[in-house]
Amino acid sequence: MKKRSNIIRMIKGNQGAAALTLVIISLVVVSILIFGAIETISTMQRTFSSAYISTKSTTSIVQGNLMSILRHSATWDNIVNSNPSLDCIKNHTACPISPSEIQRVRVESIDIIETTNPNLGYSLGGDVCMTYTDPADLNCVFKPRIQWEPICTSPCIDPAVRILVDLQPKAQLIETYHLNPENLKFSEPK
Repeated sequence: MKKRSNIIRMIKGNQGAAALTLVIISLVVVSILIFGAIETISTMQRTFSSAYISTKSTTSIVQGNLMSILRHSATWDNIVNSNPSLDCIKNHTACPISPSEIQRVRVESIDIIETTNPNLGYSLGGDVCMTYTDPADLNCVFKPRIQWEPICTSPCIDPAVRILVDLQPKAQLIETYHLNPENLKFSEPK
């Protein structure tokens, strides 16, 4: 009991030192918490940045794959023959000056674009998928909208053609990676 009262008397006698010790301990604890929070935020930023870069490079791959397919002469002939909006090219008649929808693109009996099928889309890996309308499926995330536009002035017969592609991402992809859908539009001469 005597030892305990000596300790209490020592603490009471050294209140300034005890207060300073308490302040130092508090600062150490707060510093550890701050550094932990900074590390957590930094990790989250690296993860988000990595996922964003991955998504951006994936969109470039999908864009490149689509353009490669669309530029192929056999595919283009199939597109011209199976899309009424391209009848003017097929029939060598005057084409409208404005962009027109390409409704269907088939490659080796597989639809890669079909505007009447709302489920058809593309995965982040650039593969055709059939679950675009399923909000729970985060693998099938792009719906391409493809148009063609003649490069000419009126009258526009047998024109050169520009292909316009708009990769329409699912809302979840926009929210997760803060994508600007305007950055997913591109065009190239055929």
